[in-house]
Amino acid sequence: MRLLQSVAIGLLAIVAICAPARAHPHVWIAIETTLLHEGGAFTGFRHKWSFDEFYTAMAIEGLDRNKDGKYDREELAELAKVNVDALKDFAFFTFPALAGQALKLGEARDYWLEHKDGILSLHFTVPLASPVLMEARGLTFSVQDPSYFIAFDLAKTGQPVRIGSGAPKGCTLKSGAPEQREPSALGEALSALGGVVTLNRIFAVECVPEGGAAAVALAEPATGPIQRMWLWAMEKQGEAHVALTQAVRRLRSADPLDAMFWLAAISFVYGVLHAAGPGHGKAVISAYVLADGRTVRRGVALSFLAAGVQALSAVVLVAILVVLLRSTGLQTKAMERWLETASWALVALIGAWLLYYQLRTALAPAHAHGAGHDHHGHHRHGHHHHHHDAACEACAHLPSPSQLQGDWSWRRALSLAFAVGIRPCTGAILVLIFAIGQGLWWAGVFSTFVMALGTAITVSVLAALAVGFREATTRIAGRGSSKWAGRVQLAAGFGGAALVMILGAAFFVGSLSSVQPL
Repeated sequence: MRLLQSVAIGLLAIVAICAPARAHPHVWIAIETTLLHEGGAFTGFRHKWSFDEFYTAMAIEGLDRNKDGKYDREELAELAKVNVDALKDFAFFTFPALAGQALKLGEARDYWLEHKDGILSLHFTVPLASPVLMEARGLTFSVQDPSYFIAFDLAKTGQPVRIGSGAPKGCTLKSGAPEQREPSALGEALSALGGVVTLNRIFAVECVPEGGAAAVALAEPATGPIQRMWLWAMEKQGEAHVALTQAVRRLRSADPLDAMFWLAAISFVYGVLHAAGPGHGKAVISAYVLADGRTVRRGVALSFLAAGVQALSAVVLVAILVVLLRSTGLQTKAMERWLETASWALVALIGAWLLYYQLRTALAPAHAHGAGHDHHGHHRHGHHHHHHDAACEACAHLPSPSQLQGDWSWRRALSLAFAVGIRPCTGAILVLIFAIGQGLWWAGVFSTFVMALGTAITVSVLAALAVGFREATTRIAGRGSSKWAGRVQLAAGFGGAALVMILGAAFFVGSLSSVQPL
């Protein structure tokens, strides 16, 4: 029982690194938020969200209809409406609460997009469904994306979050978060499944009579080791994201060889950090090597294949839609979503096939025994000659590790690599479109494949850990009984196959109904 629990914990560890499909930050937003006040009550929020340069390049692609090199409100009006309509399904990433109870929001209004100094900014107002009186206690709000697809940060201005004009001087905002108990490792793993680990700031509103006591700042949130690791990875990925834009531009002004080396280094680091955070591809591959009995060498080969396919997919998608067909950024995002749906469907099919393969392998000895137990008639049934003792030994035990491992199949490996990699990485698409905007298409392609190298190395390490866990557990089980070793192998195989199928099916269904927020 303990061994089976170990297998279950190992599978949970793999699942824990698999947050939602959009668990990597691909869009960075600097926020400026005003808490609106009118008639003695707080009425809503006025937002200004400034997007990063990569997302800006993708979003405005193909929208300069009059070809004057500028993007006015009219040209950006359709994109603004698409963004606001999609944000409604995500509660505008704005989460107000009163005394711990969530408050409802109304319909967004007064929305428009501004393109200035190479940065796209979305302006919009989202009202509270019911105003909150100034005397009310415990009003808090946050702007965040729990799934981590969007990384929100405060704008580098004097007061990025503030209370609007008209509010009494005794009303202040304090940044922080309510105290939390240190979560358990299991709780962190389960929260990663839903992407509900929150690391963003919460702002509390405190109104006191003039001359009263000042508001007290709230404590910073307590975070566990997994949360801190993810936060660190996302912060460093954000820094690499900014460095990538600078590296592409350096190719025009700096020494070409030096600039190329710098771009390669930043792209590689970005790929490593991108894969280190929560994500689905590494979990699929790790589960696959458990289910199919892969060795470390084969797990590494599979990781590199998948990363290569994903890089090639991004290059082909951008080359066809943006370069050849002159599609808009919205059309490119729509095709990316379609490919994501297709990817998850293929992953689910591979998981179903793996389950069938595991079941067939587990039942094969029993079939062989039933068909060939009449040893004198084995030639009559077309069976090869074998000794009775060997046959009965095969019937008496579960499949051995060598039976489960099987021969290397390029067809199976390429099938999984294609299924995982057909959906191009959003980060690679953004880099490619940004490079095209700079007139450096080749630099985007180069950066994309170097990113894939960094991603492949990180995923290879995780796949190797999955193989090592399986083999170590099998060795421990084999000390007492070879039957237990076989059972551990079988449990790992079925568990990995089931995980691949569940991941594929769940995210396939989710992709059919999900709306991209931006």
